[in-house]
Parts: sequence; structure tokens; C-alpha cells
Amino acid sequence: MPPTVEQFLSTYPAEVQELALKARELVLEIVPDVQERVQEAYKTISYGSGTKMDAMFCYIAPLKDRINLGFYRGVVLPDASGLLEGTGKLLRHVKVRSMSELQQPALRQLIVDAVAELERVSNVGNPNETAK
Repeated sequence: MPPTVEQFLSTYPAEVQELALKARELVLEIVPDVQERVQEAYKTISYGSGTKMDAMFCYIAPLKDRINLGFYRGVVLPDASGLLEGTGKLLRHVKVRSMSELQQPALRQLIVDAVAELERVSNVGNPNETAK
């Protein structure tokens, strides 16, 4: 049985735990029915419409002095504020070091856009579903 979010975060500094829990609140506020999964192997907490990787839209990765709020299809997300970092094929992340950074409207919008992107790609190839 995977650990709870609190158990998973317990080995990180208090400031990092607080940032991760606040980021979690933000995701849950935007997507109340989201599925949450602690992925110990990747040291992340992932969020999506299911438990498989292709059903995930974002993740929280606690680090020693910050968290990364990552997006599984971040490369296709609009990012007018230039918050996204990374060079991978699809993944992008935002480095979050303070509570004020978590309150940026552009960060909230990235989460909204990531959910919309997941819905879009989930409906591709399914003629019975219409894109939202």
C-alpha cells in the first residue's frame, strides 16, 4: 500500500512540506474530483483522471529547498508568463520556492490548461466523445 501524502512528505524539510501541501490544495481546488497518486519510485505526487501515467496531467515533486510543479504534457501548454522550464520531449515544470509563487494566476492557469489538454488527448480517437 502506497504511503499517504503526509507520510511521503514527512522526510522533507517543513518549508517544502508546506509548499507541497499548498500546491496540493490548489490542484484539488481546481479539480475537486481528481485522482491523487503517490509515486514513490519517482518521488512525486501525481494528479489525473486515472492512476496510469497517460491519465495524469500534473505532479508535485518535493526537493530539498523547493517543489517542482510538473506537467506531463507541459511542452504543449500555453505559457505567456514563461514559468515553464525543462528540455524533455513532453515534461515541463515550474520551480516553486515560496507561497507567493503558488498564488500566481499564471500558475493556476497552467493547471487549468493541463486538465484541458488531458481531456483533449483522452478524446482523440474516441468518436463518441466530444472535445470540451
